[in-house]
Amino acid sequence: TTWPHSDGQTGSFAPNVDTNTAAACPTDYINVLTATGRPPSQPEQSCTTAMQPEQGFLAFYLVFQDKRGISAVLLSGQIGVTYKTAWSMLRRIRSAMGQRDAAHILSGVVELDDAYFGGPKVGGSGGRGTEIFIALSLDEHGNPQYLKMRVTRNIKQASVKRFANAAVKKGSTIHSDGYCSYIPALGDYTHEHKNYDPNSGMLHWLHIVVSNAKAFILGTYHALPTDHLQSYLDEFSFRFSCRSFGALLTQRLILAVACSGMA
Repeated sequence: TTWPHSDGQTGSFAPNVDTNTAAACPTDYINVLTATGRPPSQPEQSCTTAMQPEQGFLAFYLVFQDKRGISAVLLSGQIGVTYKTAWSMLRRIRSAMGQRDAAHILSGVVELDDAYFGGPKVGGSGGRGTEIFIALSLDEHGNPQYLKMRVTRNIKQASVKRFANAAVKKGSTIHSDGYCSYIPALGDYTHEHKNYDPNSGMLHWLHIVVSNAKAFILGTYHALPTDHLQSYLDEFSFRFSCRSFGALLTQRLILAVACSGMA
């Protein structure tokens, strides 16, 4: 699998922002900071929280300092900004993570399944929670490599096909259960499927990843809100796929933010 986080890019990364007039607000601030290493020189009047460069870099560092992530409440206290500013910064960072991951596609052997996050809506309606698709590539030894997770409205054939086309290179081998919509939707792949048996070890790594994702979101953010679930999944997927970078994680995050569009 070709992975953009290991592309070896170096040098400066300058997004399309005017470093002379950009506001020292979360979105523009991060863009200017990653492009120049300096805070914006002329904050806009609409900005309520000016920031220092060390606060921005500290935010990048703190996002990866703990494998459980960091909430806006904790980040605001750690870097000395308002909750609103910290929340906006984290939203912008997660958006960059999602955009960076969208630049790659899985290949080789890939486990694919769907899962539910959260529970029924208030009043008992809404089914079992929010449905998501998961695709996890495996290396030649059967160990997990890279991850894709996407919220979906349903798991019908058209939705399965759309997710697979966006996440997995055609011709790859996909392992899945024998759900009725999977078989016709995955005709462009070598599709190996069988009825799910929880005692067989089938989709073993994928189910571990799903459990870890739920623990990550609930442990850090204490909820699985539908409106922001995809951004939390983007963060988890980025962390998972970049886990081998170790001390270079903060650098990869700055690169992702610098190369992304506006949130």
